[in-house]
Amino acid sequence: PSIQDIYGRPWLLGSFHGDSNGLSTEPVLQAVVDLAGDDPFRGHVMVLGIDANTYNCPPNNRYHSVSRFRTFLEETSLLSCWTAHHPAGGAPGPKRAGEEYSD
Repeated sequence: PSIQDIYGRPWLLGSFHGDSNGLSTEPVLQAVVDLAGDDPFRGHVMVLGIDANTYNCPPNNRYHSVSRFRTFLEETSLLSCWTAHHPAGGAPGPKRAGEEYSD
């Protein structure tokens, strides 16, 4: 859905839960990126909540890798809240009250 914030900026919101092996993640996100570039969504701030189901060490080529997904994000200029300096290749989970993240 498309909404506006209190400043009148239009936002495009979306969510997606990937398939178990993560291979449908890129085609679905590419479709959303393409949609966001078309009228009436051009110029909207896009926020997507996704479970990409990518794997740090995929067992075979029928599973989507984190590194390949990061390349896709860079190629499509999408940003992720998951950082590269976490040991598992992603961001740590939510902080508890009073906790600090360490790099």
